[in-house]
Amino acid sequence: MTTHTANVLGKIEPFSRLPERMLQEIPASLGTSHYFQGMTLFVQNKTRLSSFSVVLQGELEQYILESGEKSLRRVLNQGDTYGGLSLLFNQGVSLYMVQTLEDTMLGRLETGKFFELCSVCPEFAAYFIDRFRELSDDKAFLEHFTRQASQSEHLEPDSTRIPVSSVFSSSYPDCVAETPVAEAARMMTDKGTGHIFVRQESGAHTGVITDSDLRSKVICGREGLDSPASRVMSTPLTSVSVNEDLLRAMTTMLRSNISRLGVLDESGQRLMGVITEKDILRAQMGSHLRTLHEMQAAGTVRELAFQHEQLPHLVKTLVDRGASAHYLNRFITSFNELVLERLMHFSLRELGPPPARFAFLLMGSEGRREQTLKTDQDNAIVFEDVAEQDREDVQSYFLELGTRVCDWLHQVGQHYCEFDIMAKNPTWCQPLSVWKRYHRKWIESDDPQGVLHANIFFDFRLGYGQEELVRDLQQSLFRRMGQWPGFLQHMARNASQIKPPLSFFGNFVLEENGDKKGGFDIKSAMRLVVDFARIYALQEGIPETNTPKRLEAMHQAGLLDRRNLDDLVHTYEYLMFQRLKHQAENVASRDIPPDNYVLPSKLTNIEQQSLKEAFKRIRTAQGKLRMDFFLHLV
Repeated sequence: MTTHTANVLGKIEPFSRLPERMLQEIPASLGTSHYFQGMTLFVQNKTRLSSFSVVLQGELEQYILESGEKSLRRVLNQGDTYGGLSLLFNQGVSLYMVQTLEDTMLGRLETGKFFELCSVCPEFAAYFIDRFRELSDDKAFLEHFTRQASQSEHLEPDSTRIPVSSVFSSSYPDCVAETPVAEAARMMTDKGTGHIFVRQESGAHTGVITDSDLRSKVICGREGLDSPASRVMSTPLTSVSVNEDLLRAMTTMLRSNISRLGVLDESGQRLMGVITEKDILRAQMGSHLRTLHEMQAAGTVRELAFQHEQLPHLVKTLVDRGASAHYLNRFITSFNELVLERLMHFSLRELGPPPARFAFLLMGSEGRREQTLKTDQDNAIVFEDVAEQDREDVQSYFLELGTRVCDWLHQVGQHYCEFDIMAKNPTWCQPLSVWKRYHRKWIESDDPQGVLHANIFFDFRLGYGQEELVRDLQQSLFRRMGQWPGFLQHMARNASQIKPPLSFFGNFVLEENGDKKGGFDIKSAMRLVVDFARIYALQEGIPETNTPKRLEAMHQAGLLDRRNLDDLVHTYEYLMFQRLKHQAENVASRDIPPDNYVLPSKLTNIEQQSLKEAFKRIRTAQGKLRMDFFLHLV
C-alpha cells in the first residue's frame, strides 16, 4: 500500500520533484479525510490551513468570492493539490473558497512536513514559486492577494509583515558600468549568484545583470562578451526600501516578474543589499526552520547556546499552530542533532583525526528520538577494539572528545546527567568488547540495577560516527537476550506493576503534598508505553528505538492487531503532545523551568477525558504483558 501510494504521488506535481527516498517516506505522513458533496472546506481569508492537501478521489471547486460573485474559478480533480500557495505566501490562511462538488477524499500532509519538504528540496518549493508567478500575471488575482494579505487578521508578525531589514542579504556582487560582460559573468560565477549590480562613477547603483539578461542580450542577442555591463544591465533598478515589509517586496517582484530586488536605505539613494524569492520563502516557512538553517552555519558554542534558548518558544509556536506530537519530537530531535553535529565538528577540528573508528551513542529519550524540553544528557562512546598497547592512548583521545562535547552540550543548555551517564565518564567511553560485556553482565545478573540500565542503555542509536559499530552492538545484544529470556520477564514484571495515575473508579490519582500538589507525573505514565514497546522490541530483535515505530514493527510481526496498535500510538502521541504543551507553556508563558507535572484542573473537560481514556489503554497493554510473559502465574 505504501509503495503503491508513493508510485501514484510520484506522478503528481509537486511530489514528482522529490528524490525517490523522500517520496517513499510521504505515505507514512499522509493522513486522509472524507467529505460529502456540497461541503465548504476552506473560506478565503478566514480558514487557517493545518495541512497541504492532494485530491485522492472526487471533485472540488476553488474560487474567489467578491460581492457575491465567483471569479478565478478552477475545478480540482484527482491528483490536484491545494494549500501550498496559502501556506507559503499567505501564512497559512486560505487564498480561496473551496467546496466539494461530489463526495471527496483528500490526502493531508501536515504543515510541518510540508515546510520540511520545501526546506530540504528546492525543486519542490520552486513549483510553488513558479505557480505563484504564473498567477500574478492575472491582475484580478494580484489585486485579490494584495488586498487579502494586507487586511488579514490571521497573519502573524513573523510572516509577510516582517520588515525587509530582517531578511535581506547585505552581501552582494557589483561592478562598475564599464566592466566587460565576460568579467561580470565571472564575478557572478565566483560569488555563486545569478545577478550582479552595476554602479556608476558616482557610486549609485542603476541596474542589475541577471542570468536572464546574459541569455537574452548576449547569447541570443547582439551584445558581445567585451560589451560594457551598462549595455546589458536591466535598468532602472527595481528596488524596495529596507523599511518596507515582505508583502511589499513580494508584490513588487510579482508585478515586475523578477526574482530579486535591490534593497535601498531609508533615503532611497544607497544600495544596502538584495532580497530574493528564496529569502521570502524561508521567512514564510517559519522561524523554526530558519533556526535550523542558522544552526547549520553556527561557528561558536555561544551561537548554538543562543539558538537553544529559542527552542521552548519555537515549540510553543508549533503547538499553537497545531503541530502533531510526532512533528514536535522530530523538530526537537533535529535541533539537538544539529547541535551535536556542530560540536563534534568543533571538537574534531581541535583534536585532529580520531585514532580509531568510533560511535557517539545517544541513549534514553534521545536514543528514541523522543526528547522534550525537560531533558538531560544520556550519551556514551564506543570505539573499535585496538591493540592492547594502544588502548590507553586511544581511550584518552576519546575521553577528551567526550569531555569537550559533554561540557559544551551543558553550556548550550543540555544539562549534565545526574547519574553521570555521559561520554566524559571513563566507564561509558569503552571499546566494543567492553560494551558487549556490560550487556552480558546486566542481562545475566537479573537484578533491579540491571533493569535500570536496560531502560537507558538498551535504547541507543548513532549520534555521530560509524553506524556499523552500533549495528554490531545491537546484534550482540539481541543474541544475548535470546539466551536469557528470564531478563525480559523481569522487565515485564517491573513494567506491569507500575500503575497509571488513574484510580479504580476512574479518577486521577494526584499528588497530595508539596509544590506538585494536584498534579501527576505524565512522564511516568508515558514510560509504561515506552517499556511495553521496548520489551517486545528486544524480544523480537527489532532494531528500531522510537516507541511508535517499535509498536508498528510489533504489528508487522503479528504481535499487535491494528486496533490495539492505533490505540497505543494515539495514546502515546496524545500524552507526548500534552507533555510538550505543558512544558512550552511553562517556559514561554510563565518563564519557569519545564517539568512533567500536569495539573488536570488546568485542562478542558475533553482533555481530561482523553487522558483518562489514554490511561485505560495503558492498563490494557499491561494486561497483555502479564499474559504473554506468564506473569499471571507468578
